[in-house]
Parts: sequence; C-alpha cells; structure tokens
Amino acid sequence: MILVICTGNVFRSPLAEAYLRQLLKKSQFDSAEVLSAGLYAQHGIKPVDIAIKLAQADNLDISEHDSQPLSPELLSKSKIILVMEKFHKSFIENIYPDAAGITYLLGSYSKVKKKNNPDIIDPYGADFATCKQVWEQIKECLENFVDTSLDLHMLYGTELEL
Repeated sequence: MILVICTGNVFRSPLAEAYLRQLLKKSQFDSAEVLSAGLYAQHGIKPVDIAIKLAQADNLDISEHDSQPLSPELLSKSKIILVMEKFHKSFIENIYPDAAGITYLLGSYSKVKKKNNPDIIDPYGADFATCKQVWEQIKECLENFVDTSLDLHMLYGTELEL
C-alpha cells in the first residue's frame, strides 16, 4: 500500500490519493492500493470545497472522501509513505522507526527544485490561486514519482527505465 500523508487529510492528501490512484491505473502499477491520512486529522471530515472543485476540474471526485488520522495500522501496512512536509517525515519516523526507509517527501520529486525546501505548503484557508498552485505542484510531483520511483518499480516487479 502507498500511504499519502498531510496534516488534516482534507486538502493535499485526498487530492494526491485520488490523482495517484488515477496515474497508477493508467500504468503498469494498477494493482497498487493508495490511501491517505493526516497527522492531526479527525475522523469523517469532508475535503474543503476548493479541493473538491480542483479535483473535479481534473475529472476526479473526492467529494465522498472522509478524513482519517494516521494510525499504527496504516503505517504497518504501508510499503511507501509520501509526505508533504519535512515535519511529517520526521514525525512519522520518530513514532514508527520502521518507516525511515520508506518515507519520502513528495516535493522532492519536483523537477523545479526549491531552494532547500521540498515541502508542499499547506494551503488550508488560502485563496484559490494559491490552492491551484499547490495542486499543480502535487500533480507534477506524483507524475515524476510514478515515472522514476525505484521503490515503486521494485515493489511491483517492473524495470525502471532511466
């Protein structure tokens, strides 16, 4: 299972979960399971309206998504964990040391490298333009992840073309 983590599980990670699932279905990794959770999420909160609209513009439906908090069970089932911020990575690796080798900053898959900050910012409460920019960044990073992740290729038994 690939687990996507953000803070509240109402914007970044539900969008990333839906888009990654779509990308994987179109690839050789169509058997991969994708879920999302939030470090500080509450159970059962719907995505924010802006996230739902951004998803709809890309023919994705996240309107039925219910947020869920990160749990030991989710961590133990995960083969790959994608996080949005360095803080998420260190938090997860502190509470679940086995995650150290399988937890990656999604922003590190961007071809547009940010100066020493691969974090994908939390746009919660931001204007539409900022939210759209974050969504575009998430999509670009996920596309690169699917194309280049050695772990993804090793887990699902395919050769990575470099």
